[in-house]
Amino acid sequence: MWEVSGIAWCLSNLRIFLELSFLSYYNFKMFSQCVNNQNYYFSVLVFLFFFVNEALAICDCRSTIPNDLRLEKLCHGTSYTQYEKEIGEAFHKDRVLFEQLFKLHIAKYSNTSGSIINFKNSTKEVYRSAILSENLALLSELVKKRGVKAIVVLTNSKIFNIIPLINKERDFFTVLGGRQFNHILDFHCDFDFNNKDEVELAEGKVVAIINLIANADGNVLIHCLGGEHRSEVVFEVMQRCINKLDMNNVIERYKCHTGWESKTNKGNYRQENIDFISDFPCELLSNLVKVH
Repeated sequence: MWEVSGIAWCLSNLRIFLELSFLSYYNFKMFSQCVNNQNYYFSVLVFLFFFVNEALAICDCRSTIPNDLRLEKLCHGTSYTQYEKEIGEAFHKDRVLFEQLFKLHIAKYSNTSGSIINFKNSTKEVYRSAILSENLALLSELVKKRGVKAIVVLTNSKIFNIIPLINKERDFFTVLGGRQFNHILDFHCDFDFNNKDEVELAEGKVVAIINLIANADGNVLIHCLGGEHRSEVVFEVMQRCINKLDMNNVIERYKCHTGWESKTNKGNYRQENIDFISDFPCELLSNLVKVH
């Protein structure tokens, strides 16, 4: 048993090394621009840090999807995220540093998973992730290998100017042959959860987004900025209401995609998002649900 697990560990870390090598190829210029004077030594240190961090990671959000709905593992990107305290600290102290650290974060952690969604009139693959402007290899794989023809962007974040990232992703998606690029500007998860009107407004937005996904041409990628909250809310409402998965399964995956490690280190976990998913009235999506 030890020999088998040891071989599996070695193979896993070989895969990690190759993935990160590929990542560094696409993002080396970005790494070097994080400090002045094209500091390539810094870039190498960032790469080594990424490798060690990846080798120690044990969470795989893809494994939370039931086998009959699970999609084949992607070659590029990660199927999880990790909470990085220094990013939160930079947000309050240095927005320029925050932007640089965040771009490195989404290059490292694409936070990607997906599943088959059994809509009433079609069955399609729906992927969810962080924004992929900094991981064009993964975006290419989704379009060329996974049949993703539509992207639904859920972020309208104002934490820094994200328009260049969105434009970069859209332009590359178009070059790859993508057909529909939808940017939803009025959906967020920061409303007053105790205000009935705001909750109902958010529920209506989720219904509209899921109908857009169901009626899109081909398979679909949905993402917000970090792939943690808006993406998860929409994705998990589909899992609960359309694929009929229970809340224990939903919570397990939500924890994984928000960097939960323990009760004392919850990452970016938000209980109010879980409550919203749990309380969401599935009858609002009855037109999309298969009748057995």
